[in-house]
Amino acid sequence: MEKEEAGPSDGKRRRVSSSFQGATLKVFVLEPTEVRVGMEDKTYGVTHVLAKSTDYNRLHELTMPEKLITSIQRATKKSILVKGYSLKEDGNIRLSDYSTVFDTFSDAITNEQKDRWLAPAQTPIAATKNMEKGNRVSIKGTVDKITQVLQGKISQRRVITVYDETGEIEIKLWGKRLMHIQPPKGAVITATCLTVDSYLNRTSLNSNMSTVVEISEKDEEISGTIEAACFEENSLSVVINDSVYCLTNQLMEVIFPLLTFEQNVKIEGQKRGNSITAITKVQGQGGNEDSS
Repeated sequence: MEKEEAGPSDGKRRRVSSSFQGATLKVFVLEPTEVRVGMEDKTYGVTHVLAKSTDYNRLHELTMPEKLITSIQRATKKSILVKGYSLKEDGNIRLSDYSTVFDTFSDAITNEQKDRWLAPAQTPIAATKNMEKGNRVSIKGTVDKITQVLQGKISQRRVITVYDETGEIEIKLWGKRLMHIQPPKGAVITATCLTVDSYLNRTSLNSNMSTVVEISEKDEEISGTIEAACFEENSLSVVINDSVYCLTNQLMEVIFPLLTFEQNVKIEGQKRGNSITAITKVQGQGGNEDSS
C-alpha cells in the first residue's frame, strides 16, 4: 500500500511505498554523504548507494535524518544493513529517526559496477541528450557562459554552459563544495561524473558528491584546413573542422597576410579553448606549399 509523506527538504507531499519498519536492506555506500538543510532548518543527509535487492546494478538515492549522517558517512565505500526504511516508486530509499544502521561485510561488487556511477566514460554532449534521467556521464567542453552563485532558499548553484563539436549543454554545480570553480569563458573543462537531468524536455547535467571538474590551463595542438574566416575587427575568427576559433589580428595576418580569404590554406598551431594562441605552420598561401 502506498501513502503520501512530506519530503525531507521542501515540505511537499511525495508518493512513497509503505515503510518497511521490520525489514532490512543491504546497501553499498557509493560516495560521501552530502549534508543539507531543509526549508524548516532541518538538517538531513543524502548519498547514493547500490542495493543487494537490485543486484548492485541500479543507483539509489538514500536520504537520512541528521542522527544517522555520521554512521553512514563512516561507511563510505563499505556495505551497511539498514532496518526500517521506505522505498519510493522511483527507487529512492528513505530512512527515518526510527531506522537502525548496522555495519556488515561487503559482497563482491565489481569495479565495473562501481565505475559506471563513479567514473563514467567521457561522452559527446549531443549523446548525453539521448540518455535517461539519472544516468551519469563525463564530458569535455569549452566554457561559453558562467553565472554568479545563484542562492535559493535552501541551496546554491552555479550554471556553466559548455559546448563541443556536437552541441552545448548546461552544467549545474550544486552546494558549497563546488562554488569555487569559476572557469573563464573559452577555457576547456573536463567534468567527471555528472548526473543527467531532464525538465520540460530540456536536458542538463547536475553535479553530485562524486563530481570532479578540472580546468585545462595548457594549450592543445590544432591543425586543419581553414574552411571560412571572419575579418571583422571585433569578430576575428576562423572555422576549422566545423568549429569556430577566435584569434588576434596578428595571427590572422600570419594566415591571411592580405586579410582576404583563400581556399585550401592549412595551419598547425596551438589553441586554448576556442581561441588560437599560436601558429607554427601555414600551408597553401597564394598556392605555396609551405609558408612556415
